[in-house]
Amino acid sequence: MDNVNMFSCEDLINFLYSELDTTTRDMVVLYASCLFEQIWRARNDIVFDSKPFDLFGIHNRIQTQFSEFLCEQGKNEGRLIRNLKWLPPPAGWLKVNTDVCMRDSGGVCTAIVRDSSGFILAAYARPTTFFDPLLAEIAAFLEGIRLVLDLGMDTVVFEGDCEVIANSIKSTSEELNWDARSMLMDCKALLQQLQVWEVCSVPREANKTAHNLAKWSSDVNTFGLFKASALPYFICNLDLTDQ
Repeated sequence: MDNVNMFSCEDLINFLYSELDTTTRDMVVLYASCLFEQIWRARNDIVFDSKPFDLFGIHNRIQTQFSEFLCEQGKNEGRLIRNLKWLPPPAGWLKVNTDVCMRDSGGVCTAIVRDSSGFILAAYARPTTFFDPLLAEIAAFLEGIRLVLDLGMDTVVFEGDCEVIANSIKSTSEELNWDARSMLMDCKALLQQLQVWEVCSVPREANKTAHNLAKWSSDVNTFGLFKASALPYFICNLDLTDQ
């Protein structure tokens, strides 16, 4: 495969069916499908909605869509494909993962800020009195925004496993209740203080460090701002050991 020459669609098809095994070929075709769909969507956003070109956003949506397809494929085959991993941001960016752990007295909101090497710059956990899981998730997202603003960083991608938040930030949220809409408006106002940002929904597998931090903080009843050195080893290295 070191000297592959392709000059036409026919050459590409011949390569796929003669040089690759079935599993690899299926993965290549699936990823290419996600790639072409997201490029087409980005093109429509630019042409019809005058949205700016967002290369990192396109890349992240391709990865998310590809992972979701693999997950569904695994479920249909009676098994879950465990390759939905946390991915570091590009150099110069920060990535913030947020989550919440619900308990009888409310929830525990958490946010973890990491750089392109996966190093935890800061982690934060606090209890919340929200009993509605969606409101608790939005509260965690709000804390994540505040955390990066406090760090003085302005090029950030936010990730969480609550799809409603990602969709509502990118569009309207009229179908949500007033409390949720009000909190999301606060989030949008704070996001405007960042130079470049992206909000994405990822599967739980790619958000497990934030989830486990919320559970640990709730279990030991410990809250506040944490440095990496103050966190349990299994939380700090959870994602990196799976790479």
